[in-house]
Amino acid sequence: MKTSDVLSGGGSSVGLNAAEKENSKNNFLTGLGWFDSLLPEGIPIPSSILISGPSGTGKPFVGLAFAASWLQQGGRVIFIPVHSSYPALFERGLLDLYGLSLEDFPGSHFFILVDTDLDPHEPAVEVSGCNTIRSNLVNPKAWREALAVASASLDGEGPILVFASALNLLLLSPSYGEQFFLMLLDTIRDTRGWTYLLTISSSILLKKSTILEQAADHLFLMKRVLRERYLHLRAARVRNAAFCSDAVPVPVMPDFFEDLKNEAVASRRILIPKVSSI
Repeated sequence: MKTSDVLSGGGSSVGLNAAEKENSKNNFLTGLGWFDSLLPEGIPIPSSILISGPSGTGKPFVGLAFAASWLQQGGRVIFIPVHSSYPALFERGLLDLYGLSLEDFPGSHFFILVDTDLDPHEPAVEVSGCNTIRSNLVNPKAWREALAVASASLDGEGPILVFASALNLLLLSPSYGEQFFLMLLDTIRDTRGWTYLLTISSSILLKKSTILEQAADHLFLMKRVLRERYLHLRAARVRNAAFCSDAVPVPVMPDFFEDLKNEAVASRRILIPKVSSI
């Protein structure tokens, strides 16, 4: 079955017409004008997609847009919001920005939340709801087990997208940081049939961030233009597909952007000292 066939269901308001589906083959078109303007033929999947930029540039906005379209086209999504302790912020962003309620996609989404209070030496997960678990993801074994639990909990056969944000924070562990980095690098180089959309801050661990950028199949860069009050996205590299390198403005809602930024700042104040002590 073609990837485009799997992704075509759901009655999405941003769905593709028959010609676009046929032309896309194993490429994914979001149906969102601002994103697809960068990739007229879509983005090849399964693959690794890395969004990089300084802190505060709103990288999760792109991830949420991609995830919303993925769900609406019949795919399944595993969310890993490293910078947030609860799913509510992502749920609100999907609803406010794209009119998508996760309640309309039962069995097609799952949340993995970082809990540094759990024993990092045990790759165990703690059930936090019917579609949510907590895990101390600094341990690569915990990361793998959490993904296994999440994927086994999903219904259907649609392709899986893993959307994980602020992954640099997990590299700060003195005991597990290097192991996690090598595991992440291996995942980016060989996705094993899933699509990974990962966001990292270029403000943290620049050398490792650069290595991850170079390893990813597709690299997008974000910046915030204060004078224009815009978030800008630019495709820096897309493998095996034509792309436009011009920057495009990313749709945002100011209130949600501020909430997202405040949540990230508050989370870093707690998460960075904890991870740095593990």
